[in-house]
This record gives sequence, C-alpha cells and structure tokens, in this order.
Amino acid sequence: MWKTTFIWFLFLFLTLTQSVKAGWVITEQSNDSFGNKTFNTLFIQDSIIRTDKPTSISMINFNQNRITLIFAQYRSYWQGTTEELRKTTVHMTEEQMTKLLAYAPEQKKTGD
Repeated sequence: MWKTTFIWFLFLFLTLTQSVKAGWVITEQSNDSFGNKTFNTLFIQDSIIRTDKPTSISMINFNQNRITLIFAQYRSYWQGTTEELRKTTVHMTEEQMTKLLAYAPEQKKTGD
C-alpha cells in the first residue's frame, strides 16, 4: 500500500512542479538632509534589470536591447532603445533651453 501511495505522490509531485527561477533583489535606503527616507529596489533576473524608485520604474532587457521607463504618477511610459533614449533626452533638453531663453531678460540672454 505504501508503495502505491509513494508512486502516486511522486507522480503528482513531478507533474505538478514548475520550474522556479531565482534572481537578485537589492533594496537601498537613503536619507536626505531633512531625515526623509527613500527606498530604491533593484531586481535582477536572467538578462532583465528592474529599478523601482518612488517616482518611477525602469526596466532594461538586455536580450531585446529595450529600455522601459514607467511614470505611474503621470500614467505614462516610454519604451525604446538606448539610442532612442539618447535622442529623446537631447531633444527634450533643447526644447527646455529654448523655453527658458524665451522668458529670460535680454541682458541675461547675451551673457552680460
């Protein structure tokens, strides 16, 4: 009887088990000069890195060469390659500088 039970248990165990993949979880706590605590968490598994910060989530998938940035507060996200991220960042910086210069006083625009 125990052999039959053991065989059934072994059969169910082998058929119902799923592969489990382990990764790394690194949590960092930082304090600002006012004593406020901030927690950042880094998840690493296979070839994917995910960073959770209070204001955003960043994911880098090295297999697909993709970066995903999620801003939950604004309900928005961006996804692309490193080159697309560089181009987007440069373009946004140029737009911000143009807007700032438009509101600057004339004597500040010339550098006097």
